[in-house]
Amino acid sequence: VAKQATPSLPVAGAPFTYALTVSNTGVIAATGVVVTDAVPTGAAYITGGVESGNVVTWSNLTVPLGSSTQVTFSVSACQVVTNTSYRVAGSAQGVGSTMGAAVTTAFVTPTIGLTFTQSVTEVGVYQPVYFTGTVETDGSQEMAWQWDLGDGYIGVGNTISHEYHNDGSFVATLMVTDACGFTQSASRVVAIVAPQVAMHKSGPAQAQAGEPLTYTLLVTNTSRYNELTHVVVTDTLPDFISGGHATPAASTAITANGTITWSLAPIPLGMSSSITLVVTATRPLTNGTPITNTAQVSADYGASDWSSASTTVQATPILTITQIAPALVQPGTSLTYTIRYTNTGSGNALGVVVTDVLPSNISGGYAIPMPTSGAILAGQVITWERPAVPGDGGADWVRLVVTVSSPLNNGTLLT
Repeated sequence: VAKQATPSLPVAGAPFTYALTVSNTGVIAATGVVVTDAVPTGAAYITGGVESGNVVTWSNLTVPLGSSTQVTFSVSACQVVTNTSYRVAGSAQGVGSTMGAAVTTAFVTPTIGLTFTQSVTEVGVYQPVYFTGTVETDGSQEMAWQWDLGDGYIGVGNTISHEYHNDGSFVATLMVTDACGFTQSASRVVAIVAPQVAMHKSGPAQAQAGEPLTYTLLVTNTSRYNELTHVVVTDTLPDFISGGHATPAASTAITANGTITWSLAPIPLGMSSSITLVVTATRPLTNGTPITNTAQVSADYGASDWSSASTTVQATPILTITQIAPALVQPGTSLTYTIRYTNTGSGNALGVVVTDVLPSNISGGYAIPMPTSGAILAGQVITWERPAVPGDGGADWVRLVVTVSSPLNNGTLLT
């Protein structure tokens, strides 16, 4: 009996065939021939003959005189195997054979072609991505599949699905291992996009002190994939406002330097939600006072944005001045003038300067407070540089005490 492997250099893990040839060199035909072959250590039986206890048997064969008969069986193996236990175990004529010559079979490394597809190359957080692997090999068809999806998740099987919880680029890698331990891997990049939100706050460029300011807060879902959920708008109110109202209603009172919030309903892709906020500019204010109002929005998965609106307050101071003095005075005595000025406008008066042209027929004196410039003498001009005067009734005064010249004609007028 002789034996050979086909192919002579098989692929590790792939089926190959042992062919056993029984030749009859006797003088009569051999009948009832029984051939046995032990499956080599390291090989796995697939088909051919009758296998039992890792021994393959062919029975009731006939080998004509001067001819031969061939039997086959298939196995697979991962590494070099040697077969020494095959023979003709017997025949009707009582003839058998010794063990055949050892047959050693080596193997070549399999070629494993691996690819996989993903349902999308870019998607939003918490949205499913489906992965499907495909393998072609000339070796073992038995494969173990393992996925590393780049965010710490490990999966098995040739098809899986996964949701990424953070944005970024993730490298998904599939590795297959065949029954012989040979591996192949393939990788692809998955882009995960976080939700995006835009906040736009608008208001008037200018406003009058004491008048309403209307702000519009527009929140837009600029995401490519995700609906915005748990949307919270926060507005930190500026100085120089008092009271107001909002639509929809805010969660807290509207006061200067206060913080108000709104919880909005989910916003679908490409859609917006708006808030109207009305406050009143404080009166009085200094003309040109800026009022800056900043709002911010946040939503699930880190979406956020902010926006500011600035308004310049227009305010006008209106100053009136009065001077009080006694109607009659004696020559050589003191004469007191009280100068009072009042701001009845909406704006604070800055850089206030009071000017007094002193009358003739006086000699010296003093002032409270002291003048900024000028001497207290007959016919001189004196000035006071005074602090700011608030609008809406703010007032201040200066006082001047002089001595009336003597002698003077009765009825002399001091102006």
